[in-house]
Amino acid sequence: MDSVDVEWDAVDSLNKDDFPLDSTAVDSYNLAPPVAEHEIADAARDSMYDAYYASIAADDSIKSRLLKEWLYQEAVRLVESQEAFGNPSFKKSYRKNAMASLWLRDINELYQDLLPGVHSAYASLLGVKTEKVGTGFESANVYLTFDKNTATLDGSIGLSNNLAEAYRRIYNRKLNKRFFKYLSKDAIAYTSVAINTENYLKELPILMQQYYGNLLGRYEKEIDLGSSIFSLLLDEKAIGKAIKGDGIFALTAIKEQEVKYTTYEYDEDYNSVEVEKTKKESIPAFLAMFSSTDMNLFKKALALGVARAKLTENEGIYTISGLKGPLEVHVLLKDGIIFFGTALDDLRNIQYNRYESDLSSKHKKLLNDNKFTLIFNSKKMVKAINSLEIPATKQALALQDKIQGLGDFYFTSKGVKGKKMVGSFRAELPGSKRNALQYILDVVESTAFRP
Repeated sequence: MDSVDVEWDAVDSLNKDDFPLDSTAVDSYNLAPPVAEHEIADAARDSMYDAYYASIAADDSIKSRLLKEWLYQEAVRLVESQEAFGNPSFKKSYRKNAMASLWLRDINELYQDLLPGVHSAYASLLGVKTEKVGTGFESANVYLTFDKNTATLDGSIGLSNNLAEAYRRIYNRKLNKRFFKYLSKDAIAYTSVAINTENYLKELPILMQQYYGNLLGRYEKEIDLGSSIFSLLLDEKAIGKAIKGDGIFALTAIKEQEVKYTTYEYDEDYNSVEVEKTKKESIPAFLAMFSSTDMNLFKKALALGVARAKLTENEGIYTISGLKGPLEVHVLLKDGIIFFGTALDDLRNIQYNRYESDLSSKHKKLLNDNKFTLIFNSKKMVKAINSLEIPATKQALALQDKIQGLGDFYFTSKGVKGKKMVGSFRAELPGSKRNALQYILDVVESTAFRP
């Protein structure tokens, strides 16, 4: 281990008395008892196997002892030398209020340490110099904190100068605020994304050349040519108008619905007969929205779908036909927004300006302030699960009881902040316990499987 200063004396300097044989390890091999004299042939063979397994047990015992000593010595050395704690990157990112912290000095080093054999073979095969291989990512930090009844997991990944600038241009987009007019507080979950499609398409060939060119070594020129062709063929500005890059997906409900299906049964003469039956399935209801400043491409695609009988149109709302399963998806183009949804009534209300939004200001702010957001309403999810006919186990009932008072769960990312990609997970827990940590431990204890 090149990171640990371990001096190894000659093997003959080891005294076998310093490493007493672990009797429990030997016993685990089920050594055979002594045999009678008339079974000498079999006993000789068994004795040879016994000695072999006994030597393995002794070897394992010595290795275990040495490993414990080395780990202890390394832990003492790290604490006394303050090697990790004195690192400028660690000191800069350290948080005193964190219950637990994870710091990675260099993600590239971690990759090379975890896969040394694969990395070396890959580099040799493709003619890549090891020091040239890099992802553009640098150090990483994760922090777990508890504030009364809220648990938060914050994370960040350091970026190289070039990668930070590229990502900053890619995330140069704000979420369309008109989306908020069509969102309800009763939705189970929302997820949103806001990127600049035009900038993404412009940066993609450069990123491919910069990183994959290094990774593929001898094919660097081919990668450069492919990136140039990719950029030449695409009209980034036109695509960026058609698909701006911001959108929201809302899971509005989970409903049980009777659906028909076909199966086969045998008649009295053992002939296979086709039979139509019904069964209940859990069907998700959703509403998705995407911004566009040029809808001509979508209008042409919808018209072609109708002409080819893949879509049906009724008063400006298109229904996709031929989908497998009971799910029906409808499409509406309105006010620079492309709507996809399973609830025809919702799209009708949106079309005729009858949709009443009651999205909370808290959720609006979260969606508006971040480049990526996932909001999960646990109360609505519990209500949706309770409405389904799911068999109740002891563990399921215990978990259901514990999550009754849960608040919202959030995953958010502001994209690039400084030279770091940042993200955060936040869970609002019930106030029935002294703090969030105690509540989490209680949930784990009460829902753990017990035979």
